[in-house]
Amino acid sequence: MTYKTIQIVFFLFSTLYTKAQVVKNFKPCGDGVFYPYYNNRLSYTPDFYLVKNHFKSNYNDIDYKNTANNTGMIHIVFSVNCKGETGNYSIDTFDYDYKYCTINDAIKEKLLKLTQELKIWQSINENQKIQNFHKYFIFKIKNGSLTEILLK
Repeated sequence: MTYKTIQIVFFLFSTLYTKAQVVKNFKPCGDGVFYPYYNNRLSYTPDFYLVKNHFKSNYNDIDYKNTANNTGMIHIVFSVNCKGETGNYSIDTFDYDYKYCTINDAIKEKLLKLTQELKIWQSINENQKIQNFHKYFIFKIKNGSLTEILLK
């Protein structure tokens, strides 16, 4: 494996062990087991362009151009239950070499708020054994501008 591949793998696994922001009243369905974020057997991912448009139209780059610590990647991981409700949000920030860094709290709070506002998650059939899943977004920020959104 190359060094860059090792960094990316570490980045993905490290986000599973970050501190979560618990949302009151969020309860997983069934026995509380979650599909991992990389599971592709279910079609619970919303339209990418709908999500992208939500962030692009509600994130104002001008508000963050003159703030300190305004370049890097913000990684938001969260859980979705069988009802399409979200909770257990966690946020990590990395530079473009996948090393932990500090990004302005105002930027992180805005992207977290916009993520929590999404009410587009499809429920999983109650007859399936596992009814909960994880999602994550990666936001690339450069000089306060939202340059890229990656979903998984």
